[in-house]
Amino acid sequence: MVAKRARCSKTAVSLVLHNKGRISSDVRTRILDVAQKLGYVMSGPGRKPCANGTGKTRQTSRIRTVPLIAYQQEDPDRSPHFSRRLAGIREVLSRADLTLGILLPETPSQFLEQIAELKHGALFTGGFRLMDTELRKAIVWLGRNHPTVLVGNYFEESDGVITSVRGDYEMSGIVMAKKCLEAGRHSVVSVIQHFEPICNEREKGMRQIFDVSGVRYSSLRYETAAPLDGLWDEITRRHGEAPGAVISGGATIWQLSEDLTRRGLRIPEDVALLAFTPDLPKTGNHPPVATVLFDEYEIGRLAARTWWEAHQEVSFAQRKVLLPPVFCPGASFPAVNSLQSAAEEMTTK
Repeated sequence: MVAKRARCSKTAVSLVLHNKGRISSDVRTRILDVAQKLGYVMSGPGRKPCANGTGKTRQTSRIRTVPLIAYQQEDPDRSPHFSRRLAGIREVLSRADLTLGILLPETPSQFLEQIAELKHGALFTGGFRLMDTELRKAIVWLGRNHPTVLVGNYFEESDGVITSVRGDYEMSGIVMAKKCLEAGRHSVVSVIQHFEPICNEREKGMRQIFDVSGVRYSSLRYETAAPLDGLWDEITRRHGEAPGAVISGGATIWQLSEDLTRRGLRIPEDVALLAFTPDLPKTGNHPPVATVLFDEYEIGRLAARTWWEAHQEVSFAQRKVLLPPVFCPGASFPAVNSLQSAAEEMTTK
């Protein structure tokens, strides 16, 4: 695998990793870069290089790079959403004198090849809703045999992966429902993609509050992204009236806000808008949108710490780590009397 990715012969890889022979600086650099991302450690003459991970190898070798696989994702460092998560991961790894190696497989075959080379587990993030059954099985296998942490991703409990570190989506639904009540909104619509387990958990939380509070609540579900043309007309038709609040993803919220403004409706006086993602359209100037989010930096920190503890065999057991959400006020939602963070509000009861 190292030879294939470094575009050189297996002999060249062996010489470089054993610190032998004469290899051009360009080829040596490529080999060492690939080897580092895969967790290989250089050895002196007479010793075999190894990919750290299990059994005697883990006890006798020093891991230098922790791999993170971001499936079907562009460079996570360029994403405002993922970059915060990566910063948290790197902060923890740096304390252990470790670096983060990011792998970006674009196809299922690339993904499976990279998993096959992982000898000491990995971190995973991004794009998991697009993965087919075989790829999910590969992660489950890795999680059962090596320290493996899913960062910010939802996996069903039956998948049996070692650890998942993510936001508590059910709690985020509870928080959003409570904020709507605090703002005096008793007619609410959510616009979500029906196939996402995350959305199911979020709606479960909202219904826990709305079903016992007399709120008229409707959920509009779509196979893919909601159609923005005529969305407000669709909302009012299916809901039976114009709602006082709409909950959706950030990009949908702002597209909807522009439509409502053109119709002469005031935001948030007539219609309050609350987002569960920070995504915004790529063009135009937009004021801050009210959101219920998770601390991505803390998710990264907890994921890295959990992986490192598992690698040291301090804690090598399947578990789920959930972070509480936080309400972030914005111009799209009324100012309410209680601006207490969602996490504090729920934990003080």
